[in-house]
Amino acid sequence: MKPLFITSVSDYAGKNLLLTGLGLKMQSDGYRINFFKPLGNRPMRLERILSDEDAAFFHEIFGLKNQLTAATAVLLTDELLERLLAGRWKIDLVEKINQALKKFTEADITLIKGVSRFYRGSILGSSEISLIKEFNWPTIVVDRLTFTGETIDGFMGAKRSLGNLLLGVVFNYVPLTKMSYLKKKVVPFLKKNKVEVLGIIPQSAALESVSVKEIKNALSADLICGKDRLENTVEKFCPGIMNVENALRYFRREMGHHVGYPTVECLAVVTEGDRADIQLAALESNACCLILTGHLYPDDIILSRAEERNVPVLVVHDDTLKIMNKLEKLTKHIGLETLSKVKEANKIVRANVNIKAIYQKLGLR
Repeated sequence: MKPLFITSVSDYAGKNLLLTGLGLKMQSDGYRINFFKPLGNRPMRLERILSDEDAAFFHEIFGLKNQLTAATAVLLTDELLERLLAGRWKIDLVEKINQALKKFTEADITLIKGVSRFYRGSILGSSEISLIKEFNWPTIVVDRLTFTGETIDGFMGAKRSLGNLLLGVVFNYVPLTKMSYLKKKVVPFLKKNKVEVLGIIPQSAALESVSVKEIKNALSADLICGKDRLENTVEKFCPGIMNVENALRYFRREMGHHVGYPTVECLAVVTEGDRADIQLAALESNACCLILTGHLYPDDIILSRAEERNVPVLVVHDDTLKIMNKLEKLTKHIGLETLSKVKEANKIVRANVNIKAIYQKLGLR
């Protein structure tokens, strides 16, 4: 059984994206796969089993059976963290991993997901980088391109730390304007420093968008209008925290109503439930969804206008800032809350990652 460890330089870098595409491609090529996440950092309960959200997600999309309890070696729950901080519990993470791996069914490849940032896991006595070395896991590092210099530095740091265990790196969420620069300048530079670039994945509106249903579930929101528009996808979220004149100008600009600005097909506006002026401005600008914060329900005139335009209206408990933070994470994370992205993830990884080279490095045919 060949292991392949996928980690990243930063959070929300594209690990699930890469794992989804690689795993589905491997299965379509006839390989049997397992999924393993040594340190579960997203605890969730599924059918009375306490597991990790990523483990549950990959078990679902890969069709894995009866392995959920072994899919993580340690779940970092709030209770466990409190025990560790109080010195009431010591964990041998290496031994826990060995015990978990023994429970897996026979397979050709085990895909292993890290939690990003090589120091993670130190509280348990074994950092991610020490685990990679302990188990000799061949590793691919992915990062979401934000500041080019930081990403390059992170990749080179991974090479210094992992040596030959680093199979290569993948750039994710690359603007089209950066593609040529990466290929002509950055890839040769990294190659000179013995870092192989295995993929450059471009930005994708489909991967950044989420359905109204997924938003509703992720925010535990009340849907009070637009029940037949749950499958509508939202491309961008705008906070409605300005005065109404600026809000109207801003919404129209974002919807591409002004020359020189790109068009957003579906814009959701997040604003307080008592800001009827902002809500009306959003509806007049053809926003495709309203998310009302503070657990405040809209006036009848707002509800009537939303029903006329068939615009879903969601009511949530948290304030606007907290909701915007949650939505930002939702657009960057492919998991149980965003199953609609699986098909696009599979397509974009196959098109932009050198899977043949990965097979060769793993000794697969």
